[in-house]
Amino acid sequence: MLKTDVAEIDDQHKELFARIAAFAEAVRKEKGRDEVERLLEFMESYSNEHFATEEALLEKNGFPQLAAHKGHHDYFRRNVAAVKRQLQATQDGGQLVNKIYEMLSVWLFAHIKNMDLAWATFLKKKNT
Repeated sequence: MLKTDVAEIDDQHKELFARIAAFAEAVRKEKGRDEVERLLEFMESYSNEHFATEEALLEKNGFPQLAAHKGHHDYFRRNVAAVKRQLQATQDGGQLVNKIYEMLSVWLFAHIKNMDLAWATFLKKKNT
């Protein structure tokens, strides 16, 4: 359902969802703040790598909505940075856990479904 049919991008999406699932499991098992911080560090670095890969692909193929797509990526980056700052500023990160999980899982699913599948359709039409 969420496949772009670009293997590298689909593999990166799978990795992002796997990390979010690992985060949910860590929260369920009450592994705590360290796990949350590790996930945020991973999401920040891996999403930057993923977004760069995706944006280069779209630029190379002349995707007309590239600027808007980059804007969605920037929104995600800003949210991750804001949550990291909030987590650093508080002793009790428990209240942020649900916000973090929702931000990561809901945003990623919606982004792939609404934004990535649009460029995937564009690429398929372009390459046929």
